[in-house]
Amino acid sequence: MLNLTTPWLTHLASSRWLSHDEQKLAIERLRSNQSGIKNTTIKWKQVIEALTDPKTWFCVVFGLSTQVVNGSVSNFGTLIIQGFGYSQLNTTLLQIPYGFIISFAVLSSMYLQKWLPGQKRCVVGVMYVIPALIGVILIYCPPRANNSSALLGCYYVSNPHAAPNY
Repeated sequence: MLNLTTPWLTHLASSRWLSHDEQKLAIERLRSNQSGIKNTTIKWKQVIEALTDPKTWFCVVFGLSTQVVNGSVSNFGTLIIQGFGYSQLNTTLLQIPYGFIISFAVLSSMYLQKWLPGQKRCVVGVMYVIPALIGVILIYCPPRANNSSALLGCYYVSNPHAAPNY
């Protein structure tokens, strides 16, 4: 028999549109699927499974690679552009295309994820993250003398890193 007096079951069974019997049935269905019921014990078999799963590591690498670009380029964009030799006013103006590129990248990645058959979010993510990482590397690598437009182009290429996250 199901006791609805425990706090976590009461929280699960708080839907107003279900009768008491329907709430019991919903909770039992969740229990039989082993989902939706609070469980605070660590199952080491699941931890090992997660650590040996290639998809888990792909998500970790994907997240780290997008955040490297985010932290180094997006947050300090005006300082980076100023370092290319542009004035403070031009630096502000040169940030405008950056916003348009972000908008285009987000919209195009959403369209690609919808258009490609199946679950292709990772493929679209790779399509946007790899050029962004290359752009960041090229900002760091080329010599600074008389390369301000090339560096600015690399800065713009490094932009759409976060598009697949939307």
